[in-house]
Amino acid sequence: MKNIVNLNFNDNTLTGLAGFPFGEEIYKEQVKNIFDINKENVIVFPEQIERVAISFVQGFTKELFEKYGRDKAIEKIEIQGKKRVVDKFYAVI
Repeated sequence: MKNIVNLNFNDNTLTGLAGFPFGEEIYKEQVKNIFDINKENVIVFPEQIERVAISFVQGFTKELFEKYGRDKAIEKIEIQGKKRVVDKFYAVI
């Protein structure tokens, strides 16, 4: 069974995500408490998000990598969203 995590951004005009602190904030507020290392965690970026910066991904994954190790965390994450966002996320991690 998969653990689905739908990310939400209050600003509907937001199309790009950037910044290490913002990535950390989104992880802590929307993912941390429902992430389950014993399941595949599907992180779903909303369709409005068209771009994601390296800094955002680094902030978003920082705590996961520290807690579980990079390889184990990557094994338990599936990213969904626009192809460009998914490709960039995987390229960065």
